[in-house]
Amino acid sequence: MGSHAETAAALLHNGSSKRATRADLRDVLQDMTTNERIVYEELQKSSSPKKAYALLEALRDDGIRAPMSIYRALDALIDKGLAKKITSLNAFAAINPEDRSKVSAFFTCRRCGKTQEVKLDRSVIKKILPPTVASLSEVFLEAYGDCNNDKCRNDIHSGPK
Repeated sequence: MGSHAETAAALLHNGSSKRATRADLRDVLQDMTTNERIVYEELQKSSSPKKAYALLEALRDDGIRAPMSIYRALDALIDKGLAKKITSLNAFAAINPEDRSKVSAFFTCRRCGKTQEVKLDRSVIKKILPPTVASLSEVFLEAYGDCNNDKCRNDIHSGPK
């Protein structure tokens, strides 16, 4: 069996890996360091991606006081397929590795900042690619617009803030 990072990547990206089992996923989750677990749990409960320094502030009472501790935990979570950096926001979101045959797409409302994860079948992505693409190792989509909650609809009618 490969490393935990390879197993998590297989779970997340391949979807059909014969090597990656539910037990492998459980091992990946159990093999997290304390800081990785704390950061992952904070990302999971957040309704929007979090910047590293916002994580640091939120987790000071949990014993994480150094920026490097946050960055190390985030790097490890990304390597394990449990988090993704949303580049345009310079923020991080938790990834549910059990949706291993799906592609993560994130929609962020430009008015309220709320981000929603949408799972897409890999077949949808393959349909828009040229026929010369043999395989996909990773796909990550970011989309921005206005959501349809009441606050944002009212803000749209009253103009930008």
